[in-house]
Amino acid sequence: MSSRIDICICTFRRPGGLAACLEGISRQVLQASGDDVPDVRVLVVDNDPAGTARTAAEAGSSDMPWPLDYVHEPQRGITHARTRAVRSMRSDADWIAFLDDDEVPTPGWLAGLLETQRRYSADIVAGPVVPQLEGHVPDWMSAGRFFDRQRHPTGTTVVDTGTGNVLIRAELLRAIEEPFDHRLALTGGEDTHLFMRLRRHGHAIHWCDEAIVIESVPVSRARVPWLLRRAWRGGMTYVHCERMVSPSLATAGNRAARGAFRVLRGLLLAASGLVRGRAVSLRGVLLAVNGAGVLVGLMGRTYSEYEHTHGS
Repeated sequence: MSSRIDICICTFRRPGGLAACLEGISRQVLQASGDDVPDVRVLVVDNDPAGTARTAAEAGSSDMPWPLDYVHEPQRGITHARTRAVRSMRSDADWIAFLDDDEVPTPGWLAGLLETQRRYSADIVAGPVVPQLEGHVPDWMSAGRFFDRQRHPTGTTVVDTGTGNVLIRAELLRAIEEPFDHRLALTGGEDTHLFMRLRRHGHAIHWCDEAIVIESVPVSRARVPWLLRRAWRGGMTYVHCERMVSPSLATAGNRAARGAFRVLRGLLLAASGLVRGRAVSLRGVLLAVNGAGVLVGLMGRTYSEYEHTHGS
């Protein structure tokens, strides 16, 4: 029997990025495994109240080897877009794969996710998001690799992931009344919160290092202020999600200790940058800011990342 896979891209005012993402999807190279020829459908969820992604979605459907459906979700917030994606899945879909609208999957992306799923009988498979810097970036910042994310050997069980490159068993999402918590609509972290809950219920996340997507990093992000905001927001958001899942004093105390340690370690690393260079200094500052974000997050503070859009 064919595996039924819905590929979902949630988009907000990035028509160029969406077009590139759809082109990458159209170039997927899939091979049948026995009698299993994947039955693929592409779903674009437009979160702009003005519906600006419709033109790009319709244009992308002309070269798409699979059906492409456009869905409009006018209520702003990433959780509303992702929830609409889950509700718009085919009723008999086996899997849903998520991509972001600033990513382009490499030709072996989907085949890699599916092969890893089969090999490890996985409920969730995640892959690497490789940054591609746009425009002119200072050499020291490029060498600092501030946008790189950790990678793992294929088959590794990882602690968490995001929805920028992931394959999820559809029934896991159908079984949750609110898979993406709307309290996180503008702050983000809705994917972190989801995978924390799934992991607590025994659903492991397996890594596929061959399922690569390329993430476009606009010049507006390749700046120290944006990196500082990301580190600050990341600390606040993670601890907020963690406390939503496990609101115990022990969890808060453990996270407070870790946050304080990051601040101290980051300040020491930043100081060593006086000898080791600017990139090391910034890495230390970012670690300290992230730790401070954790401590502030424990006091209930949040940061609304999705009030703004970077890139086109």
